[in-house]
Amino acid sequence: MLLNNDRPKNRLKHRGWLLLVALTGLLSALAMPAVSAQAACSVTGQPCVRDDFDARAYDLNTGTDDWATNWAEIGEGDGPTLGVMLVPVTLGELRFQAVSGTDETNFALSRDVAIPAAASSASLILRIGYSGSSPLARELSVEATGTGLPPLFELISGNASPNPATYAYPLIGSVGGKTINVTLTNLTNLADTPDYWYIDFVEVTYDSPLAVTLADFSAHQQDDHVLVAWETSSELDNQGFNLYRSTSDAAPEIQLNNALIPSQSPGSTSGHFYTWEDRDGLTPDTTYYYWLEDVSLSGATTLHGPVSATYSTPTAVTLAGLQADSRTTPNALPAVTLALVLLLPLLVMRVARRTA
Repeated sequence: MLLNNDRPKNRLKHRGWLLLVALTGLLSALAMPAVSAQAACSVTGQPCVRDDFDARAYDLNTGTDDWATNWAEIGEGDGPTLGVMLVPVTLGELRFQAVSGTDETNFALSRDVAIPAAASSASLILRIGYSGSSPLARELSVEATGTGLPPLFELISGNASPNPATYAYPLIGSVGGKTINVTLTNLTNLADTPDYWYIDFVEVTYDSPLAVTLADFSAHQQDDHVLVAWETSSELDNQGFNLYRSTSDAAPEIQLNNALIPSQSPGSTSGHFYTWEDRDGLTPDTTYYYWLEDVSLSGATTLHGPVSATYSTPTAVTLAGLQADSRTTPNALPAVTLALVLLLPLLVMRVARRTA
């Protein structure tokens, strides 16, 4: 009889621990790691197509898919990891660098940028510097061409001051609906390692009717999280949003959403209301700043904010907000995660009682 009584208890204990393991795995799967934020467009309030060269795979760079799709190499074709033209790991820059035994003259990178038809003006903006010997003898050309547009051709000397510097060149003519080709060319032999040009970013910015008209953007603490809310009055050219956070109002530090928050009113002259519950690594008595970035159908972005909220130690934890709401699509995963966290201790106690 003792053995027979033990069997149900053993089965119950086994099932209880299996359920605990399953819940733990689900919590891990729901975790949303933060990713590095991308820099905003150089001109506040204007959309842009920009390469920050923050990684060799440009999935996070505004307006860029990857090196092979967007940048054409002239002089070599080994991608961003090797050769004269490359993106060093973690440095966040493009380089034209000296390679032993190679004459780097006329090595170039080129890409196309599509300008929306509604745009009436555009500019090419770059940040470029030079490091190495004989800077006076080094030159890099910057070109921008488009059908029916006067060509832009500028020379940058390795001896330029300041070094590095940000260069802004207006594109002349009717740019709306045009495809602009941007080409960077190293014009001289770099000769000695480790001489190199470095480019922090390349950007084409333009004026255009905004993809999104933002009616309101706010943040405030709600129980154990910060509730970020925004409302649009139109989303004519919008595919979605990114949300960024920082402990300083100077610039975004992390991107909160792992995937683009989709537009709920694409192509509409009417707007929508959105919320996001930020629970990720909040520290009590800390002020957090939030930026909202809208992403147009062409990949151009506009950054809004920051708005701020001071997070204090919550006095109670509630399950408010678990009910589905069509206006709060981004909130579902954090709410479910909270519910599972609260249920785990109860489950452990129940299993312990039944197996005692």
